[in-house]
Amino acid sequence: MTTTKKVPAYAAQSATSGLAPLSIMRREPRPEDVEIEILFCGICHSDLHSVRNEWSEFMATNYPIVPGHEIVGASQKSARQLPSTRLAILPRSAAVS
Repeated sequence: MTTTKKVPAYAAQSATSGLAPLSIMRREPRPEDVEIEILFCGICHSDLHSVRNEWSEFMATNYPIVPGHEIVGASQKSARQLPSTRLAILPRSAAVS
C-alpha cells in the first residue's frame, strides 16, 4: 500500500491563471528515492510554454500544473548513504505524482 502526504506547491490552474499556492499529494519516498527540501526553484521558458499550453499540438498540459524543474535543495531523507554532500537530480518525467 502506498501512503501519501500533502505538500505545499505553486500551481497554475489554467493557461491564463497565475501561479498560486496549492497543496498537492505526494507518495512517501521509496527506498530508491531521496527526499529533498526545495529551497530555490527556477522557472525557465519551457515551464512558461507548458503553463500557457503553448505546446498543445505536441504535448497538451494537464492542469493544475506545478512548473519548475531547476531546483536547489537539501537532502532530508535517503534510504542509502549519499556519496557526497552534492547530489544531482535528473528528472524522469514532468509528472507531479
